[in-house]
This record gives sequence, structure tokens and C-alpha cells, in this order.
Amino acid sequence: MESDSDFPCYGKKMNNGFHELDDQNIWKIFKRGNKGALAYIYQTYFFKLYNYGFNICGEEELVKDSIQELFIYIWEKRNSLGETNSIKNYLFKSLRRKLFAEFKKDQNAMLKRGIPENYYFEFVFSKEHTMIDRQITIEQKEELVKALNQLPQRLKEVLFLRYYEQLSPTEIASVMDITTNSTYVFLSRAIDFLKKHVHKVYTLMLASSLC
Repeated sequence: MESDSDFPCYGKKMNNGFHELDDQNIWKIFKRGNKGALAYIYQTYFFKLYNYGFNICGEEELVKDSIQELFIYIWEKRNSLGETNSIKNYLFKSLRRKLFAEFKKDQNAMLKRGIPENYYFEFVFSKEHTMIDRQITIEQKEELVKALNQLPQRLKEVLFLRYYEQLSPTEIASVMDITTNSTYVFLSRAIDFLKKHVHKVYTLMLASSLC
């Protein structure tokens, strides 16, 4: 990317027809050096990447900088990147690895978070995720958030990727560098915990969304 002015700005709506293509074709066009494809990918996934990254570390500037650096990297290295049929999965995995690498550069942060087993991960409900707001009261939401944040870190992250981001168990396994079987185990453990700690109705709503 030649300069900051060439980098797509989040929030600027674009109408370039890429929404009619599947991820595999968009990625191929991007790899050929099409800046429209780069802008489309950035526009589509910036907020999702930010929300995921913020849940991981809770540091706004670090997340924003990491996303910016990630897009600069994939643009500069586009010719050597492999193929993908899920851009979202590729970007989530890349951002997660980048954030963990940043943690490891800072010994204090590493000790504080216990990377990688006890890393910070906290559910933060974003404006984009409105389904839960429409179906439960403020008190119920607070109860649910409290219960979610009592879960072990990996269980919270698996639940977030499955419920909020609609990733498949196989995709979650790829993003988190775990086995698909572990993903199912973590999901089952998380749902069992929530059934014991939150109201039955919206626990079942959450459980059904994971099927």
C-alpha cells in the first residue's frame, strides 16, 4: 500500500458488486491487486475484527493498530498468500495470532494475562449484536453477561465465535488452533454451565443458536 491515503476508510459505503461474489473469488481478485476488493474486505470485516480483538485484549488502540497492520501486511504480501474460501476465518485467525504475538513482546502483559492458557477474554455486547437486546430485559442481559464472564477464557472465546460470529466448529478450531472435537467439548461445557446459572428461556435460545 503506497500511502495512508490509499488505505480504505471504515464507514465509507461502497457499491462495487463484490457482495454478489463468494469469498474465494473476492480473494482471488484481491490477490491480483484490485484495490476495490481490498476496500470491500476492509469495509466488511473491520468492525467484526475490532469487536473480536477488543474482547480478547480490551485495548482499543492495540486492536485498531493491529487491524491496520494486518491489512497492510496482506496487501503487501498478497502475491504469496494462499487461497481461502472464508475471508472472515482467515482474518480472525491472523488477527488473533498478531495480538498474541504483541502480548509476547511485552513481558508484563504476558505475565498479567498468562498467555496463552489464561489470556484475557471478556464478552462485550456490541451495537451490531442486537438480537439479545430484543429478546431479554436489561436485568436478564446483565445476568447473562455475568455468567458468560465466569466461564474459562477458551470457553468464552469459542462461544463468542459460534454465537456471535456464526463460525462453524471447524472454522473455530482453525482460528483458535485447537481440534474440532475440542470445539464441540468447549461448546457443550459452556452451555451446561449457563444452564445452571442463567434463566432457562434465554439459555435455550442461546443453545439453539449453536446447533
